[in-house]
Amino acid sequence: MGTMLETAIEDLRLFVRADGGDVELVCFDPGTRTAEVRLNLDAVDCLDCIIPPPMLENLLQDRWSAGQASSTTLLIHDPRVEPAAG
Repeated sequence: MGTMLETAIEDLRLFVRADGGDVELVCFDPGTRTAEVRLNLDAVDCLDCIIPPPMLENLLQDRWSAGQASSTTLLIHDPRVEPAAG
């Protein structure tokens, strides 16, 4: 995993942790340049206080893609927009 992606995730964590959430890297495939991250909102009291999914995606994509020549694919698993498992 490139340092640009690591930096992008750390930057995003700053925004999300301020409201009690976290972001974790699920996987990164350098061949397809696809990254999957999961938003953990278990300790968040106000889900509406966390940055909306499209804005989170834009922030992470902008940080990660800065200076990258190839296109990238980013998948964010957000419990606010995905059905709960089980």
